[in-house]
Amino acid sequence: MSDFQNTIDLLGDDVTATTIIDRSIKTYDDNILKRIGNYAFCNAPVLTSVNFPSVKIIGEHAFENCSVLVNTNIPLATNIGSYAFARCNELTSVEFLSVTSIGNYAFQYCRKLTSIYFPSATTIGERTFDNCSSLTSVRALLVTKIGVSAFNSCISLTDINLPSLTTSGSQGFYGCKKLINVILPSLTAVAFQMFSGCVALTDITLPLATTIEGYSFTDCTQLANINLPSVTKINGQYSSFLNCKALASVHLPATPPNLTGAKAFNDVPTTCVFYIPRGSLAAYQSATNWSSLTSTYTFTEEDRE
Repeated sequence: MSDFQNTIDLLGDDVTATTIIDRSIKTYDDNILKRIGNYAFCNAPVLTSVNFPSVKIIGEHAFENCSVLVNTNIPLATNIGSYAFARCNELTSVEFLSVTSIGNYAFQYCRKLTSIYFPSATTIGERTFDNCSSLTSVRALLVTKIGVSAFNSCISLTDINLPSLTTSGSQGFYGCKKLINVILPSLTAVAFQMFSGCVALTDITLPLATTIEGYSFTDCTQLANINLPSVTKINGQYSSFLNCKALASVHLPATPPNLTGAKAFNDVPTTCVFYIPRGSLAAYQSATNWSSLTSTYTFTEEDRE
């Protein structure tokens, strides 16, 4: 038996609803409620568990700073508003089977959150999981877009599997210090500082990425191999690989990418080898900003299928 039941369709967005909510109650259970309004449970100091099996919309700031919230059962929710669960310090895992869109800052500073499961989500907003310092893995098969700093400073994150992701805002995985395994087969562009500070990353393949922006791999100090078979443009105004002291091999396509400046590979050791398809060396030797690199680095032609 829960501490509270009601049958209204909305919590938090109208005065009547907000006067009903008792901040001293520990659990809420309602089978009829369809929507949780903005700020509905914000700052509820003792709320530990919620069960809303019919809710489809979770409003902005709905559970923000519910500092002891542990259990959430909202299986039919399709939208999670901005800041909805931000600073829920005791939340360790979340599962939303029907959610398609996750708002900005929705789980920011959920420092004990270790696992997430969003099998239907297609969009993750800005800083959605920013500073979720216990999060270890991300698997969301349908997500096509993540916002700026979506997983910023998730310092325990080791694995990301986003096979449908095509677009990322800048700093998407900035400062993910333990990130090792990256599966992003559909990503079309590596955004500004997207992987900066991923100091454990050693190897990455981005088969469909056509654009590499500035500082995208800055301070990836253990990155040894990168495979970019489809890249057509590299921002050379800023070093994309600044302080990548361990970089040993870069795999590029037959047609030299448009290198927009001479700084793209600044700070890459001269022992690094650039692997290109057989028959393409002459093109690199004559291409703008590549010609000087072919004199500094070894370019090795190889057979490819």
